[in-house]
Amino acid sequence: MWPISDKLAAAITFITLWLDTAALNPNGNYYKRYENTSITTPITETVNVSKKLVCAIRCGQQADCSGFQLETKNESYLCTTLPVYETVTASVVTIGTDYYEDVRKSATLPKVQSADYLLLFKQKTEIDYWVKSNAFPSPLQELSICCWFTLEADVVYPLTYTTMTDGVLNHVNFGIINERIMFRMSLPVYSKKRVIHGWTKQPGVWHSACVTWESADGVIALYTDGTLKKRETGFHNGSTILSGGTLVIGQVQGSFGGDFDVIQAFKGSLAGVAIYDRAITADEVTTYSKSCKLNTGNLFKWSDIGLGQLYGETVDVIQPATCP
Repeated sequence: MWPISDKLAAAITFITLWLDTAALNPNGNYYKRYENTSITTPITETVNVSKKLVCAIRCGQQADCSGFQLETKNESYLCTTLPVYETVTASVVTIGTDYYEDVRKSATLPKVQSADYLLLFKQKTEIDYWVKSNAFPSPLQELSICCWFTLEADVVYPLTYTTMTDGVLNHVNFGIINERIMFRMSLPVYSKKRVIHGWTKQPGVWHSACVTWESADGVIALYTDGTLKKRETGFHNGSTILSGGTLVIGQVQGSFGGDFDVIQAFKGSLAGVAIYDRAITADEVTTYSKSCKLNTGNLFKWSDIGLGQLYGETVDVIQPATCP
């Protein structure tokens, strides 16, 4: 039980709280703000930052961060990140300090030993997704992404990868828009979308798609169901995909690791995601298209799902997978 003074402080806090979904949702975190409030709990770190967003990003990059406090200084903020805790032991009114609580809900993620499972995203929401920080350990001159999915909406993004360098956001986006495969990168300048016609949407019908890219000549190839549909050169030739970024499955990242858009959220079933640090061959794509359960990919394979965190209320893990 909190002391009477703390109960009063909590009441004042809840009257003034608001959900800051636009400015402080990096890394896929969603923070509830308690104005003029500090709490008594263990501290992970305390640093000076120039912007509120920097503190939110620091919290999101810490695996056990449950929230943070911001104390307003003259032209900066004192950022205190907080570890996971069972209950808040005390809450007090502190003018000039705001407490931000991470209000995401973890989804059940059973231990997966193989690729024989799928993620079912039952609705388009901003809170259903899987995320992994520091997803690519080294810079990439080549990349391949493959996945299996069912089409249940006109605009969906199976996965996105972002990095942030000197305030510049870099994207790798893999989406399906109006029955067309879309692949786009910003390294840091946005490329023109590479789009190919996919299929007539049939809910519940499984398809596979792969995209491969090589920096040397900017070669990009897009495949659907094992068949090459487009091959071009000059696509971000000479560019590098930076390491240390955030990989998100089920959402497109509007900012580094967050700022999700419900319109572009994934809806449907997703399985067999595979990411490689090289351009895989046409024969490998053909092999991939025959089964969603191969568990390939040297940067990320589907059984690696336990290395990240799954969040949401309307996403289910289904075993065994119903895809081919």
